[in-house]
Amino acid sequence: MSRTVFGFLLLCLAGCSGLNTTFNKPYAPLDEVQASPPPPLPPPPPLKADQARVERVLGMERDRLWLTLSSRPVGIAPQVLLAPREVMLPSVSAGCPLERNLARALVVYLNEQLAGQVMQLEGMAVTETGVVAEVILDGQPLLQRLEAEGLARPLGSFGWCPPGH
Repeated sequence: MSRTVFGFLLLCLAGCSGLNTTFNKPYAPLDEVQASPPPPLPPPPPLKADQARVERVLGMERDRLWLTLSSRPVGIAPQVLLAPREVMLPSVSAGCPLERNLARALVVYLNEQLAGQVMQLEGMAVTETGVVAEVILDGQPLLQRLEAEGLARPLGSFGWCPPGH
């Protein structure tokens, strides 16, 4: 009896193989598959001497940003520590959880906003520890954008931690 059941199941499965269209038909129409690939995108325009293209925000060190730059001014390493001039950023090593969480949120926000973007570094100074500059994005100071999001304050402002932290 078990041989009969096994034989019957084998015949059923063999008969169903012609119905399974997932493996015997292409996913895309043939004319699309045979079409030539789209032309490559043109290269981005060259940058000015005080501009850099951000690839990724890696994180923070105290109140400075670790960036990976795909294009950058001469004398700046591909991975650089940037201290935006006249901007107070939350610190990942702050004494209170609020400021540490703001620093983490800042990294996420900047990765969303800066990836692939060109930033202008006005008044750029290369130091032993990185770069200090006023950062301009799309003609607007970075401070204005970050301040509107609650992720930065003008230099000299009160911090985010309550007194005693």
